[in-house]
Amino acid sequence: MSLIDGEAEVLETDAPTRERGDRCVTRTGFDLRAPATPYRWFRISPRRVQAWREVDGMSDRRLMCDGTAG
Repeated sequence: MSLIDGEAEVLETDAPTRERGDRCVTRTGFDLRAPATPYRWFRISPRRVQAWREVDGMSDRRLMCDGTAG
């Protein structure tokens, strides 16, 4: 499980550049620019990231805090 705490910016549907859209297709194999159902685009600037496998592993799972890894 992952927890990402940060600032999210909603982008207009036509906001992603061709380069970003192509990069998304390359990474995911799915073209979000031409779906039957429109998707929302977000830009997230993470401030804190945590990851763990189960509840008992939640302590000391901080991957990023205040924008700094560690």
